[in-house]
Amino acid sequence: MCIQNTFNKVIKAGYYPRTTRQNASSNFMCSALTHAMLNSIITHKEMDVAKSVINRYLDGESSLETVLWLNGYDHDLDVRLRIYLNWKTRPKLQHIS
Repeated sequence: MCIQNTFNKVIKAGYYPRTTRQNASSNFMCSALTHAMLNSIITHKEMDVAKSVINRYLDGESSLETVLWLNGYDHDLDVRLRIYLNWKTRPKLQHIS
């Protein structure tokens, strides 16, 4: 299963916003994944795998925005969208407790 395909489907279907003006389901990918699964855009398994990958990356933090901020990266919606559009090149993080 390719995690990038899952993110792409959710973004393309409008469940995760491409702009701050878009009326998407959520500014949080995990919530967007749930909405997409409930509307048959992705499978339950795709949702579970994607959430697991995200949670491992966040390493206990509450959101991508938070973990980027804690690591000194820009964390606005455009940056987060670029990460989800190209998950393979996401920033390397130092997990701060």
